Formats: sequence, structure tokens, C-alpha cells
Amino acid sequence: MALSTNHDNVVPPSSETLTKHLNTHPNKLYQLRVSVSFAGFWLMRYIACLESMFVPSMNERIPLFLLDFSDYSNTSIAQASQRSFLRVRQALTRFYSWSFGEQLKLEYSIAEQLYTAIAPEYRLSKIQLIKPSVQEEIERAKAVWEIASQRARQSDDPYTILGEAIYEMIAVQAEASPERYLRKLGERIGVLYPNRRDVEPRFRLNDDMLEMLIRSVVEPGVSLTRDELQQRLWSVTEL
Repeated sequence: MALSTNHDNVVPPSSETLTKHLNTHPNKLYQLRVSVSFAGFWLMRYIACLESMFVPSMNERIPLFLLDFSDYSNTSIAQASQRSFLRVRQALTRFYSWSFGEQLKLEYSIAEQLYTAIAPEYRLSKIQLIKPSVQEEIERAKAVWEIASQRARQSDDPYTILGEAIYEMIAVQAEASPERYLRKLGERIGVLYPNRRDVEPRFRLNDDMLEMLIRSVVEPGVSLTRDELQQRLWSVTEL
């Protein structure tokens, strides 16, 4: 079963398989912990696939989660896993740039109207506005919009360029962004490692997450070879 862009034929079967395991386990806290891990993993997978699900030109281009189980970050597999997460982040940025661009199309049917529009601002409280650091962020965001407006005038797709600018402005002014949320989610549920700001994380499952994924693709009492398990994980989760 391939991971499709609507996910309708993936999550229910894997959740049903996992439920068969949980129903036989006496510990309710264990059941809850595994269920949260399952929901967290599929939420992360859904976010990673937003571009492939909604952007017409990217249909069926599903980002892969390349796993690394080594203890070292300088191996070829570890570096490839880091690049796969980087591609997920890039896909997420492109999705929001596209979606903001689509919204701009609805509000400004004539692209030239955008070039003279006031730079949009992230909604901040009055207390936040008096902070010098916040004022600096506002000025940086305005500079981002002005540069994007100049680029958009020379582009065949001005809406996407300005949509990208809005996404970048939100990243500058807001306390959180989709990319930061995705990374924090992956770190907390045990999909991304290491949990350090100065290092690009890679896809490395902790023991609880790996156990949950195996239980979600292998029914109780069923034995599989390593190759069969790898194929089952790939066909359901594209890991």
C-alpha cells in the first residue's frame, strides 16, 4: 500500500493494526503513550506532505523520511538523512509561499496593485510594539517586502514571490513558524535527533517510536523477515 496524497487508505489500516496490539495490553498509560506517538507521527507526516497534497504542480511528490540509526553525524547515511529533513523543510516553505500567494490572488486580482501596497504586518500586542527588538523585526520585515516587490515586478509569478515574502516576514516577527513547529514536534515524539539548535537534525527513531511503527504495520502473532518488515514500513509510511 503506497502512501497516497489523501492518506485515506493508509492511516485507518495502520491504526486498526496498532489497536489490535493495544487492546491486548493491560497498561492504560502504555496504550495512551503509544496512541499519542502514533498521532504525532502521522501529524508530522501530514505536515510534510502539504505541498504534495495541495500544490497542483507538486502532486504525488511525497517527501521521504530517510532513517539513520548510527551514533555519528558524519556518516554518509546520517548526512543523507539530514538532507531529507532539509527537503521536508523546503517543501513546507514552498507550500506556505504558494498558499499565501493564492490568497493574494484573491485579494489583488491585478498584480500591480500589490507593488504599491503597504507591507503587511504580523499582529502584535501594544506591549510587544514598544520593545526595541520588535521594532527592529518590523523594519526587517518591511525590507523583505520591498525587496520581494522589486523581484515580483520582473517575475512571471509575482504572487508566489510575495507569498514567500509573507512567510519569511512571519518567521521574523512571530514566536513560532511551521518549520519550527515541525522540528519541535519531531524532536518531542522521537523522530528527529539531535535536539540541538546548532545542528541540523536527522531522522532517527527512538525505541518507543520504532516499536509503535512496527506494531502499526505487523499484526499480532505475525512473523516477518527483516526484508519483509522493511517493505511493509516503506509501503505504509515511506520510511
